[in-house]
Amino acid sequence: MLFLSSRLIILTTFMVFIVSCASMFKLSDSNMQEFSAGDVGCPPPEIKISKYVPGNTGSYTGTWIAECEGKMYFCSRTTAGKGTADVKCKEKKK
Repeated sequence: MLFLSSRLIILTTFMVFIVSCASMFKLSDSNMQEFSAGDVGCPPPEIKISKYVPGNTGSYTGTWIAECEGKMYFCSRTTAGKGTADVKCKEKKK
């Protein structure tokens, strides 16, 4: 019984670790607002972020939609090498 209890504690600890690592690399809305501002042309607080999809190529990558002043932009952030990243936003075609 003690062996089973120890295995359960180890498994639970491992699962908590995995979940916390996965969420550690998620971009926050404020990150995405700042990253989008240059292409969108609005100050970060005026940009609404939606539909974030984390990337599978490393830390802090992904795609999202940025909205400001009635316009919608598709944005992405990819890694571009050692510690650098590239963010691009394009306005949605009507």
